[in-house]
Amino acid sequence: AAILGHTVRQLMPNTEQYWVNNYAHVAETGEPMAYMNLAKEIGRWFDTYTFRPRPGQFAVVFNDVTDRVKAEDALRDLNAELERRISERTSELERSTRQLMQSEKLAGLGTLVAGVAHEVNTPLGVALTAVSFLEEMIKGPVPHDDAFMRKLSDGLDITMRNISRAADIIRAFKQFSVDQSSDQNRVFCLNELCGDVVTSLSPRLRRCSIHVHRDIPDNINLSGPAGDLSQVLTNLI
Repeated sequence: AAILGHTVRQLMPNTEQYWVNNYAHVAETGEPMAYMNLAKEIGRWFDTYTFRPRPGQFAVVFNDVTDRVKAEDALRDLNAELERRISERTSELERSTRQLMQSEKLAGLGTLVAGVAHEVNTPLGVALTAVSFLEEMIKGPVPHDDAFMRKLSDGLDITMRNISRAADIIRAFKQFSVDQSSDQNRVFCLNELCGDVVTSLSPRLRRCSIHVHRDIPDNINLSGPAGDLSQVLTNLI
């Protein structure tokens, strides 16, 4: 009864203005209001129901929900921290996966290098033998009969075919290596890419007595991650 007839400011001079505005609205309009607000002066949160018992007056029911608000804030902070940690762990996992894949690619390329080096040595050795033979032929007097010219032509043909073969192996391995170490998209001929993969794997295939037959039209061009497709084909083969 002691508070009847007094203003809010008379009873609670430090009350925040938004409380006063809500009380005034209910007292003037008669429309009840339910809301949650912070009483900054005492640092407490309240679920509040304000109504008008008679014109020009208001009554308020307070329910202290500070503990609930603090618990909700703590839960939000915990969820935010969990999301941050999950994001960090996911990034670390993705980074580790990329590093592992790169290591596996490099290990595979190392094995291929040894095989390709052996593969290139064969045609280069044949070409070197042919060139040495031709060198011996022209050291002395050079005859101009048909037999000599046929030997010369045959020797040059053997040399060119084996050098071309070595160049093809090196080109295929170079493109295969670039594709394996890059995730970038490029336009490529499907038949050529499959041929490069098979050529790069030929040392292994021969050891296992495996023959790969390709039946792919030359006019199929694709745009995409050639390295990923090369890796898939390598795994399948």
